[in-house]
Amino acid sequence: MRASGSRKRRSSATLVWVLAAFVTVFVIWARNAPLDEIVRGPGVLVPSSSNQIVQSLEGGILEEINVGEGDFVEEGQIIARLNETQYRADVRDFEGQILAIDARLDRLRAELSGVTDFSLDDRFWQADPILAQSEVQLFEARLFDHETAITSARDKVDLDARQVSLLDDLVAKNAVPEIDLINAQSAALDSQALLDQLTAEFQLDRADEISELLTEKARLEAQIAQSRDQLLRSTLRSPANGIVNTIFTTTVGGVVQPGEPIFEITPQNDELLIEVRIRPADIAFVTPNMPSTIKLTAYDFTIYGSLYGEVAQISADTFEDEETADAEPYYKVLVAIDPASLIGRQEIFDIRPGMLASAELHVGEKTVMQYLIKPLIKANEALREP
Repeated sequence: MRASGSRKRRSSATLVWVLAAFVTVFVIWARNAPLDEIVRGPGVLVPSSSNQIVQSLEGGILEEINVGEGDFVEEGQIIARLNETQYRADVRDFEGQILAIDARLDRLRAELSGVTDFSLDDRFWQADPILAQSEVQLFEARLFDHETAITSARDKVDLDARQVSLLDDLVAKNAVPEIDLINAQSAALDSQALLDQLTAEFQLDRADEISELLTEKARLEAQIAQSRDQLLRSTLRSPANGIVNTIFTTTVGGVVQPGEPIFEITPQNDELLIEVRIRPADIAFVTPNMPSTIKLTAYDFTIYGSLYGEVAQISADTFEDEETADAEPYYKVLVAIDPASLIGRQEIFDIRPGMLASAELHVGEKTVMQYLIKPLIKANEALREP
């Protein structure tokens, strides 16, 4: 009996020592084993840039729509067209007027240079042969008129010069009064002045016409530039790679008002952010650049794993859902996804704006012991007398 009692005492002592050793090891482990302290919050994927609105500056008749809601579009892709008939007509009209001015300028410069043979470049004959032929004929007619007037004036100058020479001899012989010579010299001066005037007026008139045409051409070029811009804007293109989120006007043949939104496009291939809602009670521990773990609701994290990122921005004040009754306020925290966590996983993750997610913000570390005694500390605080 004594031996049996002794064995029981030794067994009890051994058990006590084992339990004591276990508790000691556990306490040492609990005081040193770190656990991540996290703040959780629901979130949604948002692009770093806002949705792009496609609209028409001038408005017009919607001629065709080339995409549907939910379609992926590339930057510069044609997504719709407005009727461009009027703009094309305006461009053609201005081009015709500028072509005519260029032809007139070439003719006037040729007249001013004094050439007697004139022809326009091939571009005029190809674009408007009637215009080209008309300018060549006008050059020849004006050249004929000018040369006729100059020839007549020169003949008059020569005639008056001979008259002066003849009278000069007669006056020397006292055959005619000197007043006749003076009158002849005056007439000769008038004839030369008329010849000089014809030449000067010819050049001045051409220079004035050229100046007026250049002014008119500048005005037309400004107008045609505006019409070309309008023609270009009648073709609506996607401003970025993205998803067509909303089509506001779907009636082909309907009228689009100036500045009216037509498409809303959510950018893709942009830096994706998680807009996380954090309770005011937890926001004090959240800081910029804080590491975060992101779990996409659409993908089971036990199979597909998680993404990683860091806090990019914290809102200055709280928000509330106006549509939800008794909604709790929350802070908006933007978490930027680390591109490195997507390497080799693009084919697995089809990530797009609007997907739901859960974010775990790593605010620090606590030991197991701190977690275990936290309820005791709270209970102790609750039992204190006020």
